Amino acid sequence: MTVVQDGSADLGVHRRQRVLLAGAWACVVLGTACATYLAAGLVPVFVVVAAPLGVTLRRGLTHRSFARRCAILSGYLTVMSVLGAFFALFLFLPAALLLAAAAAAGPRRGRIGAAALTGLGRLVVTAAVAGVLWGAWELEIGPRLAEPHTFRATITATDDELEEMEPPAGQLEHLGATDVFMLGNDSGWTLQVRFPDDLPEDRRDQLRAAIVSLEDVSDDVELCPVRECG
Repeated sequence: MTVVQDGSADLGVHRRQRVLLAGAWACVVLGTACATYLAAGLVPVFVVVAAPLGVTLRRGLTHRSFARRCAILSGYLTVMSVLGAFFALFLFLPAALLLAAAAAAGPRRGRIGAAALTGLGRLVVTAAVAGVLWGAWELEIGPRLAEPHTFRATITATDDELEEMEPPAGQLEHLGATDVFMLGNDSGWTLQVRFPDDLPEDRRDQLRAAIVSLEDVSDDVELCPVRECG
């Protein structure tokens, strides 16, 4: 037992506070992984967050010092999440919430309050993990497993010809195309032709042949991956 200066007994850091802190660490790792994926180059953010967070792992901390450090770090992560929202740092908000709960879940917390804070921690971690899994499915796993439904062909027209060029929508829609548009990037311009997932194979072949027959379009017509062409 540690005795603080005012003479009152400090019961130390409760096990549930350590559990909530572990949840905060898990959310920091998940947040760093997701933020790095959404805004490349944010791996150093993990160091910036983990360095002060690691201070809470020191042994021998009193309840007061542990709670104070968790509260400060919770405020730090909240401010960083708001100011860095454009860089996907809002993903650290679950960790900030868990740190606030860890600061409040002291050994003198009543049974109802302790149960509420523990339940909140479980809910936050579950929501964070579910959010990461949902995002991974929507952004990576689902598109990789989905069947492509967009033909893509390189446009060979010159810059002057591109200014007057119109997407041949009417010519392709009667073959099953649902959307025909031109898309430009640093590599040049491409013709994008979308069609329904249930379009029969023979109609797809006819649509591809029609695209190949167009002027100012290359003969190399490919199926564009869902993660690139939607």
